[in-house]
Amino acid sequence: MTTNSGTTAASKKKPKGRITDGLRFGRFPISAVQPVVEGGKYPAKALPGEGIVVGATAFREGHDQLGVSAILLDPRGKERQRVRLAPPKGERGLGTDRWEGILTPS
Repeated sequence: MTTNSGTTAASKKKPKGRITDGLRFGRFPISAVQPVVEGGKYPAKALPGEGIVVGATAFREGHDQLGVSAILLDPRGKERQRVRLAPPKGERGLGTDRWEGILTPS
């Protein structure tokens, strides 16, 4: 007697993980991420050596300190650069939860 569970070799493969797997996210709302192409449908692109201004609005409940970083990934998902973001200088950053920095692909 043989049985067929309906599974194939392809369905038994472990699915590839997302780039966010293994990272811990608490209750940190992140919005207004820039740059964005067609609402995030496509990745933003730049030429090597061209600085890209990146930013996001991020905050946390309570009075704990918050740090925000932007990570540049290559097309395969490998980390190429990480930069710590900071609140914008001057009046533009006063009283906001905006964070900005510059990534420069090489």
